[in-house]
Amino acid sequence: MKKDFLIKYFAITVILLIAGLFFSTSVANAITIPITKITNYMEKIRAGEIEVPKVKPTSKDEVGFLTESFNYMVDGLKEKETIKKVF
Repeated sequence: MKKDFLIKYFAITVILLIAGLFFSTSVANAITIPITKITNYMEKIRAGEIEVPKVKPTSKDEVGFLTESFNYMVDGLKEKETIKKVF
């Protein structure tokens, strides 16, 4: 009886641990992937390459706000570059 209880307890613990790892990995990726894209595009902009693609916002939190702000900044830089070429 006690052995069955320990086996069930161990199985539940392993399942919850795996679920927790999956959840935490998903949350971490939702944060780091957009920030990594923005960082890579910022490096290109710093090197003088203004034609970078927009980053699609994946959330409505701070990371989504950062993504929208980055896209707005890139649009502004492209507009300034166009004006600079005209004049």
